[in-house]
Amino acid sequence: MSVRLRLVALCLLALFAAGCGSSSSTTVSLRIVQASPDAPASKILIDGTSVASNAVYGNNTGYQSVKIGSRHIQLIPVGGSAAIFDQSISVSSTADQTLLLTGAASAITQPAMVMFA
Repeated sequence: MSVRLRLVALCLLALFAAGCGSSSSTTVSLRIVQASPDAPASKILIDGTSVASNAVYGNNTGYQSVKIGSRHIQLIPVGGSAAIFDQSISVSSTADQTLLLTGAASAITQPAMVMFA
C-alpha cells in the first residue's frame, strides 16, 4: 500500500471518528412533574433509572441531568408493574425543560414539555 493511500485512509478514519456520537455527550436539565390528580403514588423513571419513588399529584423530580435525544420516561404505580405513562420523548439542548404528566391517569398520552431559557 502506498504512503499516499495510507495517509488518505488515516484522514478518513480520523474524520469518521470525530463525527461519531458528538451530540450524545451533551446534557440538559429535565424535570418531570406528576400533574395527574387521580394517579396513585408512583415511581418516575428516566431510561429505566428511578428518579422519584413515591410521586403524587404536584410532586416533581427536581432537575435531572440527562443526555439530549430520545429519553424513555415511565410513571409506574408504587407496588404495581403496569405503567400509567410509558413513552420516549425528545429532549433538546436549548434550555432547562419540564415535562408535565397531566390529565386523567388512564389517559396520560400527550405530556406537555415546557422549556425555560
